[in-house]
Amino acid sequence: MDRDDDDEGDDFQTINESELGEGGNYQEGQILAQELIPDHSVVKLAGVHKDSVFSINVVPKAPFNTFVSGDCDDKCYVWKVVPNGEQQAIVDGEEQKEGAGSSESTPPQQFKAVLHKELTGHTETVEFIKFNHDGKLMATAGMNNQIKIWNVENDFELKYALEDGPLEDLNFLEWHPKGNVLITGGKDFLVWMFNGQNGQFISCLQGHQSEVYSAQFTALDHGKHILSSSGDKTIRLWQPLKNTCLQTIKGGTSRSFHEAEINIFAQHHERPLLVSGDLQGKVYYSHYQTGEVGGLMGDHTDSVEAIAFSRSHPVCVTAGIDTKINVYDLTRTELRAKIEPTEYGGYSRLAFSQSNPFILYAASTLGDLHAIDVRDHKVVRTFRGNTGAINEFVEVKDLEVIVTAGDDRECRIFNVKNLIQE
Repeated sequence: MDRDDDDEGDDFQTINESELGEGGNYQEGQILAQELIPDHSVVKLAGVHKDSVFSINVVPKAPFNTFVSGDCDDKCYVWKVVPNGEQQAIVDGEEQKEGAGSSESTPPQQFKAVLHKELTGHTETVEFIKFNHDGKLMATAGMNNQIKIWNVENDFELKYALEDGPLEDLNFLEWHPKGNVLITGGKDFLVWMFNGQNGQFISCLQGHQSEVYSAQFTALDHGKHILSSSGDKTIRLWQPLKNTCLQTIKGGTSRSFHEAEINIFAQHHERPLLVSGDLQGKVYYSHYQTGEVGGLMGDHTDSVEAIAFSRSHPVCVTAGIDTKINVYDLTRTELRAKIEPTEYGGYSRLAFSQSNPFILYAASTLGDLHAIDVRDHKVVRTFRGNTGAINEFVEVKDLEVIVTAGDDRECRIFNVKNLIQE
């Protein structure tokens, strides 16, 4: 498939900014980029966010057409993709009555993005938007210590603002995979745990000697333990109800491990295997139940920013601020290939497709979204439209689309149907 060809028969459209608010006051460079970069998106939310969009998520309930996005201007918005009115069509960004100025080559599109409501109250960048296990509650949090819980079923009514929690900036926010429990923390060296239903404090995990960059509930045992990585160059396994650290994975005289702050890790869904990355670009693997360090898997020339495991193949991938995407063979725990889609830019997010196990999505700091076939390490298609870095994206499997959030103050929807034939 040609990487620059538009899909035929797209069911979505680009929405005119005037329908959603005032224009974004774009800088000259951004306007020039918008003129030069082809737009493969089939819907975009424009003119709403006034600063970089940092977070995006989809309400995990049918019809999967409601999205929440947060920006660096402390704003959080709920918006929907809805059928276009029968009396109008949006063609090339201009509102027209059907039949006026349209042609067979530019048919009226069926859907558009519309703003539903603003979620107020944040005073810093809205960095996290997370739904609980059944999609009834949503947590939002920012670069300060504010955490808000919203009632999704009651039109995103504010349920409560979390109090008596972290006093410093947050680095992570995660729900338990099966219950209404939240973990958060960051700059204060701690992992905090709360009852997500009522905000009640449960426990606080202490032991790290520097800020905690990331924490997750363990996937292998459905969330009975917690893993955390820190600037102290360790990864810890916790038994949260007893406030006990069961394992500390770290380097020593007899084994090599991270010598820089561990800013990211990912866990395998079927094995107690961790792959972790640090601010100097090193990638290691380890066994979190035994605390054993397996060794160095690979490296990048700058910090590691994204790690993803395939759920159907023995493959792991990492990416960072450099131009390379590393592909690792987990049967041998060794580097298999280095992919370089472009000679410039780095990568902010990686995720394997929920629909096609061979496809890896990689979001770049240049605004490109690459679809890569990990079997032959080739770029199947590059989706363009974002004129700044893509900070986050989410795949909506039921609609076969991906939604991006970018530094260009916009959210874009890309149709990812039929990328490859198996």
